[in-house]
Amino acid sequence: MSIRRISTYLILYFSIIINASGTEKIKNIIFQGLLRINVNTMLTKIPIKIGDHIIDAKIKLTTKVLANTNNFDDIKIFKNKNIILIKVKERPLISNITFIGNHTIKKDDIKSIFDKNNIYIGTMLNKHVLHTIKNNLEEFYYSIGKYNFHLKIIINPLPYNRVNLKFIFNEGNNSKIKQINIIGNKHFSLNTLTKVFQLHQKVPWWNILQNRNYQKKILLEDLNALNLFYMAHGYAKFKINAMNLNLSPDKKDIYITLNINEGDQYKIENVILNCNNSDFTKTIHNYIKNIAGKLYNINDIKNIENKIKQLISPFGYAYPNIEIHQDTDDVNKSIILTFNIDVGQRYYIHNVFIQGNEYTKDVVIRRQIEQMEGSLFDINSVEKSKESLMRSGYYNGVEFQTKKISNSLNQVDLIFIVDEHNNGSINAGVGYGADSGLSFTFDASQNNWFGTGKTVNLNFRKGLYGTQVELFLSDPYFLDYNISLSTRLYYKRIQSNKANNVDISTESYGIDLTTSIPIFNKNILNIGIGISNNNEDDNSLQSLKLFTNVNKQANNSTESIDKKQLFSDKKIHQNNINSSLNSLDEIYPKREDLLSYKKTKSQKSILDFSNLFSSWKLNDYTINYGWEYNSLDRGFFPSKGAFMNFSGRVTLPFSHNHFFKMELLYQYYLPLDHYKKWIFTFRSTLGYIHPLKDQALPLHEIFYTGGGTSIRGFRNNAINVVEKDLKINNPECNIIDTDIDLSSNIIPSMLSATKQMPLSKQTKHKIDYDKCFKHIALGGNALLNSTIELITPTPFINDQYSDVIRTSVFIDVGNVWHVNFNFNSQEKFLNYSSAKQIYASAGVSLQWLSPIGPITISYAIPLVKCMKDKIERFQLVIGKNW
Repeated sequence: MSIRRISTYLILYFSIIINASGTEKIKNIIFQGLLRINVNTMLTKIPIKIGDHIIDAKIKLTTKVLANTNNFDDIKIFKNKNIILIKVKERPLISNITFIGNHTIKKDDIKSIFDKNNIYIGTMLNKHVLHTIKNNLEEFYYSIGKYNFHLKIIINPLPYNRVNLKFIFNEGNNSKIKQINIIGNKHFSLNTLTKVFQLHQKVPWWNILQNRNYQKKILLEDLNALNLFYMAHGYAKFKINAMNLNLSPDKKDIYITLNINEGDQYKIENVILNCNNSDFTKTIHNYIKNIAGKLYNINDIKNIENKIKQLISPFGYAYPNIEIHQDTDDVNKSIILTFNIDVGQRYYIHNVFIQGNEYTKDVVIRRQIEQMEGSLFDINSVEKSKESLMRSGYYNGVEFQTKKISNSLNQVDLIFIVDEHNNGSINAGVGYGADSGLSFTFDASQNNWFGTGKTVNLNFRKGLYGTQVELFLSDPYFLDYNISLSTRLYYKRIQSNKANNVDISTESYGIDLTTSIPIFNKNILNIGIGISNNNEDDNSLQSLKLFTNVNKQANNSTESIDKKQLFSDKKIHQNNINSSLNSLDEIYPKREDLLSYKKTKSQKSILDFSNLFSSWKLNDYTINYGWEYNSLDRGFFPSKGAFMNFSGRVTLPFSHNHFFKMELLYQYYLPLDHYKKWIFTFRSTLGYIHPLKDQALPLHEIFYTGGGTSIRGFRNNAINVVEKDLKINNPECNIIDTDIDLSSNIIPSMLSATKQMPLSKQTKHKIDYDKCFKHIALGGNALLNSTIELITPTPFINDQYSDVIRTSVFIDVGNVWHVNFNFNSQEKFLNYSSAKQIYASAGVSLQWLSPIGPITISYAIPLVKCMKDKIERFQLVIGKNW
C-alpha cells in the first residue's frame, strides 16, 4: 500500500473521531433543583459554556467544581444531543440550632467549634461535616472518661428547604478507675509509684480532693511523672513497654495496666563540655562539674540546661542549640555526659507585636515591656516584661514567641500574646440586717478604663450607720518613667451611735493626692498630701457626756475590769457604783463645763473627747508617704511571690488634729507542688497611730478589727480594745447585780440600778444582755491581723477554672490594743489591752473572680473569743481578692 493511501486513511479516521467527540457544540445549559441559588451565578462558576464543544473531561470537571461549592448534596449531569442538563439537590439552609444536655462543654464552646466548620444559622447544612464534628465530640468525651457518651442529631425539615438542628447530649457519668496494675516493678512498690499519679484507684471517703475519674490527658501526665520518678533515681534506661486500658461491660470502670522495664541504676562517671564560645565556658563548667560521680538524675541535668540558656540568652543568643549526649557503659553501670553547646547567631529585636488585646491599647502593654526594638534579644528582659504584665491584673495569662525574619540573618520578631479578662464591675444592691437595718450600695469599678490602664472606682454606701461616697482615680503613667498620680475624693457621714463604736456622729470630706515613683526593680515610693474637713453635729455633745464624766464625783475612780476575766470561766463580782445618784442626769456635764474642762497630766488620755470635740471643726493637712514591693506573679489569684506595702501619714503643724499613723501589709505565696494546685500563703497587717502634742485622736482614724477582711467569724468591727456597757432604761432590768456566772449570757451592768429586788428573785432572774445593756466599743491605736492559709484544689470543679475559683482553709489571728488609754478614769471600762489577748478563728473560704468583681465567701468558727463578742460565722465580701 502506497504512503499516499495510508495518509488518506489516517486523515479520514481522525476526522471521524473529532466529529464524534468534539465537533458537536453546546446550545443550552439547563439547571434543575435550584431554589435559592441564582442560575446565572452557577453558570459563571462551571467550566463549560454555551457554544463550547461537548467534551467528557469538561463535564467531569463541572461535577467537581459544583461539589466544591458545598451547596449541593447530589449532582448529576446529562447530555441530550447538544443540550446539557444539570440536576442538583440543593442543601437545606440551617434555620436554628439547639443544644440540650451539654454540661461538660459550654454552649459557647460548642458554637465556636461549629462556626469554625461553617455550621451556623444561615449556612447550608453539610452532613459530612456534621458527621466529622460528631466523631470529634465523641473522641473528646472519651478522652475525659465519659465512655457512655452519646450524641443524637435530629434534623427537622421546614418549608422552603430549611431545617432545624437539635443536638441532644447524653453525657453519662465518668468512668472510674477500678484498678491500676504495674508489671515489672522490682525496686519500688505499687503504692510508692502510684503516689506520683494524679489518678487513683482508691480514695478515702473523706478525701474529696483526690481523683478517681479517668481522663486521658491526666493519665499521660501520670506516665510522664512515672518516667521522671525513675530517671530521678538513677534508672537511666527506664521504659514503659506497654499500656492497656480495659473497660467493664457497663463502661463504668476502667482497669489500667502498665508494663514497665526498670533497668539498672547508673552513675555519672564524667562530664565533658564542648562550647563554641569561650566567654561562657568557665561558668558552664562550674555548673556541670558538681554532678560528676553522683547518681544519674534527670532533674539535675534539666536544671543545668536551663541555667545555660539563662546564661547565654541575655547576650542576644535567641536560639542556642544544647545537645546532651549520653555514652552508657552497661557493664560498669556508668554514663559519660557530653554537653555540646552551639550558642548560634546573635539576634536583634526587629519588631515587638501584641496579640490578643481586644480591649487594652497597645501603648498600655508596650510600656510594661522592657525588651526594646532594635536591641539585642534578652530572655531576662522578656521574662521580666511577662511578669510585669501579669502583675498589672489585666490578663489571665501572658505568653511570648519569637519568629525569625525571612530576609534577615540576625533579626527576630518578638510576639506577646495576652489573654484579657474583665477588669470592670458594677454592683448595686439592697440589703437588710437585724442590726444594720436597710442599706443601699452601688459600686462601679474599672481598673483598665477604656483600655488606657487608668483606674476609676466609684463607691456609694447608705445605711443605718451613715453615708459614704468615694471616687478614686489613678493614672499609672501621669509622667514619663512610670510615675503615677492617684486622686481620692471622699465624703463620709457616720452615725456611730447606731454602730458598734463610739456614740458620736461625724461628717468629713476631703481629697488625697499621691504620686508613685519607681525607685528600683519591683519597688515603688509613694508620697502625697491630704486635705480634710471633719465636723460633728450638735447632737454629738449629748453622746460625749457619758465618756467625759466630769462632775463633783470625778475623783471617785474605780478599777477597770481586766478582759482576762472575760476570757475565763470564773465568776466576777460587780460592785455597785454611784449608788447615791438618783438619776443619770447628775453625771451629765453642762456644755460649757465640757468645753472648758482640762485634764490634769495624770488624767491625760488618748480618748480626750473634749479636745476631740473642738478639733474636729477645722481642717487637717497631712503628708502621706509609703513604700511598696511587689514580686507576685499575677495581679489576681497569685501563686508565688511577695507583696509588701508600708504607708503612713502625719499631720502638719497648722492642722487642728495632731497625730501620725503607720500601716504595714505583707503577703507571701509559696506553691507546694509543680502544678501550683496547693499554695501556702501568709498575710499580716500591722498598724499604729499615736497622738502628737498630748491631743486626742480623731475617732475615724482609730483601728477596728473583725469581719470578712480581717478576722473572719466575728462581726465586722466587733473586736475592740476598750468597751463600756450602758444600761438601757427598761423596768425589767432594774435588779441588783450579784455574783454572775459568765457561762450564762448574763453580763454585769456598768451602772447601779435605782430600784432593788428581793434577793430570792435576784438569784432566779436572768438578764437579757441585748435587752438591758448597750455595748459601746472604742477601738484601739495598735493593730495586728495575721492569716495562715492553704489554697487547695477546688472540689468538683474542673482544673480549667482554677484561674477564677479558689478554695482554701485558714486560721486568722489578731486583735487591736490601746497602749495609751488611761483605765483609771471615772467610768467603768473593760480593759481589752493586754498583749496576751489574741483572738483566733479557723474556717474555709471560697474566692470567685466573678463577672461582677471578686467575691469571697467564708465560714469560720472562732477559736479564741470573749463571751460578749458578736459572732458571724458565715460572711460574704465583694471586692476583696487573694
